[in-house]
Amino acid sequence: MRNSGSDFATIFASALSAYSVIFAVLPIFLLSFLIIYIVGLFPASRSGEQRDPMLGVKVATFMAISFALQIMLLGSALFLSLLIDQKPELAVKNGMSLVLGGLLSGIYPVIGYFLRIHGKGDARVLRQSIGVNAIITGLVFVSSVTIATWLMFNSSGGLGRVLVYPVSFTIVYFSGNLLCTLPLMSSIQLGGQQPQPGPVSQMGTIPDPDMITCPKCGQKYPRNAEWAGKAIQCSCGQVINVPA
Repeated sequence: MRNSGSDFATIFASALSAYSVIFAVLPIFLLSFLIIYIVGLFPASRSGEQRDPMLGVKVATFMAISFALQIMLLGSALFLSLLIDQKPELAVKNGMSLVLGGLLSGIYPVIGYFLRIHGKGDARVLRQSIGVNAIITGLVFVSSVTIATWLMFNSSGGLGRVLVYPVSFTIVYFSGNLLCTLPLMSSIQLGGQQPQPGPVSQMGTIPDPDMITCPKCGQKYPRNAEWAGKAIQCSCGQVINVPA
């Protein structure tokens, strides 16, 4: 007769070992986003930038989204590893459970982002959050490649099965790193573009009362009466305070 207490203990031990990896990286997330928050408290006064009023909400939201993303990547790597190792039952139990858990835990902060944060303030915290995820996925990718290479030269036998796990982690985290790195590269290229100078007279630039000019990139927007006394966000991420 099957012992249900023993089965529960086995399942609990398996779950604990899987989630111990998640809780091990939790301090790294807390420290990284604490640094992002502290840096955001000190705006660049020389460029006239103001402190983002949504800073705390953004940091907490993007930390939750990033943590959910890392759980999904870990689950995907485990699922792929166990599936290639011909253990489909374990792949579903250990891998897909993490993917589903990360997906469900990420729904709430993503909804909060689109309802409360999207289009408000600058995009600095978003870029920094993507950078944190790019660093983590890059470190796991490099570590997996290193382990796979070491095993290739030091494994005595059964090389194919030994390489299943590091190669699977390499594939998944390389994809995750690309997912994070490409938006960062695009923002760097856009940030490096210099604005075209406007018409200048002997007295300097002629202001246009019907236009709103971004002090950071020089982009101009038609003045809207609904913006009076409010703050709008430029495409470059700069917050512009529209006079009443």
